[in-house]
Amino acid sequence: MDYVLIPYTGVSLIDFRFDLARAVDEAPLLDALEHACVAGPLQGLYALDARDAAPPAYAMRAESAVLLRQRARLRGGRLVLPACFDNENSAARYLDLLESLVLQGA
Repeated sequence: MDYVLIPYTGVSLIDFRFDLARAVDEAPLLDALEHACVAGPLQGLYALDARDAAPPAYAMRAESAVLLRQRARLRGGRLVLPACFDNENSAARYLDLLESLVLQGA
């Protein structure tokens, strides 16, 4: 993950990148991630939006970041999850996201 904190009061964008241990299908993985965000261990920490509503729509969200499913990319063993965030603590929540993906066996 590349992360540079620059003082800014608007919504920022980040790409979370994961090298997966095994090949998986994108849709079931993102479905499991969505479930983790809605009713699982990531509830309240992350949200997964089916479409990219543009950064201003994600201002003042309670979650650490809103993952953008429409822009997610799975190429070979690398998963890229673009996200918007309006919370300087969001990088610390990266470990929660990583743990959820590991528990899914990705």
